[in-house]
Amino acid sequence: MKLAVKKRRKICCLFFLILISLLTRLIGLNWGGGYFFHPDEGNMARSVAQMKFIDLNPRFFAYGQFPLYLTFFSAKLLNLLRGVNTPAVTFSQAVYWLRFYSAFFSLGTIILGYLLIKKLEPKKESNWLILFWLIFSPGLIQAAHFGTTESLLTFVSLGLVYLSLQVLEKGLSGKKFFLIALISGAGLGSKASAALFLLPALMAYFLRFKKEKKKLVWLGKGTSLALLSLFFFTLFCPYYFINWQEALRIVRYEAEVAAGKSAVFYTRQFLNTTPFLFQLRRVFPWVLGWLVFVLAIIALGVNFYFLFAKKKKQRLDFKWWLFHLGWLPWFLLNSLLFSKWVRFMAPILPFLIILGFWLVNKIKNQKALYLLIFLGILPGILFGKIYWTKDIRIRAMEWINKSFPVGSVIFYEGGNIVDLPNLNHQDFITFNFDFHSLEENKENQKRLEEEIVRADYFLSPSRRIFANRPKKHFPYTANFYEKLFSGELGFEKIKEFKVFNNWEEVIVGSDLGSEETWTVFDHPTLRLYKRVKE
Repeated sequence: MKLAVKKRRKICCLFFLILISLLTRLIGLNWGGGYFFHPDEGNMARSVAQMKFIDLNPRFFAYGQFPLYLTFFSAKLLNLLRGVNTPAVTFSQAVYWLRFYSAFFSLGTIILGYLLIKKLEPKKESNWLILFWLIFSPGLIQAAHFGTTESLLTFVSLGLVYLSLQVLEKGLSGKKFFLIALISGAGLGSKASAALFLLPALMAYFLRFKKEKKKLVWLGKGTSLALLSLFFFTLFCPYYFINWQEALRIVRYEAEVAAGKSAVFYTRQFLNTTPFLFQLRRVFPWVLGWLVFVLAIIALGVNFYFLFAKKKKQRLDFKWWLFHLGWLPWFLLNSLLFSKWVRFMAPILPFLIILGFWLVNKIKNQKALYLLIFLGILPGILFGKIYWTKDIRIRAMEWINKSFPVGSVIFYEGGNIVDLPNLNHQDFITFNFDFHSLEENKENQKRLEEEIVRADYFLSPSRRIFANRPKKHFPYTANFYEKLFSGELGFEKIKEFKVFNNWEEVIVGSDLGSEETWTVFDHPTLRLYKRVKE
């Protein structure tokens, strides 16, 4: 009787977790209200929209073609099933399909994270609790709503570690052989840097190779696996080979931007930043939530202490070395880059969640354990508000449309993804000013001084300009904003439009403290100033 009750409870709990997984990943995929604010998903969608069956050249090589083809063929198949015979996929269709697959792979990551902790800690009955942290991880929720490669790469990184552990335990069967090749090809076909995620599989193979007596058989298996992975890579990403010169040129350019060798306006926040310290201060507390972040850091130290323990009984299983090989090289390499975007850390988030949970899962007091699990999901619960409610930019424009007198002169910063969506431009006089080239362009400085005196209102659509212009490097721009904020320019802040209220911001974090791209795409804070004196 007790076993039957326990089984029913487990089934109910599993159903509940599946439901909230779907809610957190699939609801809100149409965020933005028909405006597409993310530049990367915009570039990918434009690539898909220009494809045809007779011409599958992506003409876009910043990423691989696998997610592009997945989107193109899915959209065409759906159109065919609906009886819509159009030669191309529309831009908006491409965006929504890209977002759907991000959500799909994010759901797969939740499952893999649970399976992985079961592999690492097989005797713990409370392992299922990790599902809450994986489901309500702010970083994983955000990546699931962006039509980019991060969710796919996260799935690949976790999937290869899980399969590597199986190879280490049971050898290389036909099923694992095929899955490793397929996932490796999909990862490489999405982003070339995914080659780092192959390290656990290589390590597991060589460790098994050393144990096997039939060396030639295993050498043949390894060669076949490499060839099959290469086949899938070529199948998923053919234009890396067909149009290799253009692909190489773009990959080099992207590498130069990431390394800071090519100066662009969207990397200025990384000037004078310190590797590792930047990620610890401005990335991980937001993407993981403060509690999970702190627990993950402590757990990392404890885990390595027991990996190197002198006493064999205290030493952790070798499986943990394969686990660390799945995320640590990626973390070290990407942390050292000049550009330190949140997306560079996205693929390793489940690993840090698993580490933090591994530590918490050692607590024997159930009430304390459940309390920590609950506190760990609070940031993610609140973060979902971004996608459950109307986009903050659209809400801001609706307020302005209702509140400003006809004929008002509105001066605002350009280059903030999509400029003032839903604004009744016929009722107002608007100035979209380029602040990105202000420092080096003397004519722009003169124009700014002439036009700002005509403005009735000044709108800053995000922190992208004023928070990333240190006085040392951008004296003119920094001086302008100092005057604006102090009231010297004659303006006074009358309203702030933001997704989270003050107490919610305490839990999820203030946008000014985070890495810029964490906020500017889906939940920027808009700051509105009104002229109060000449």
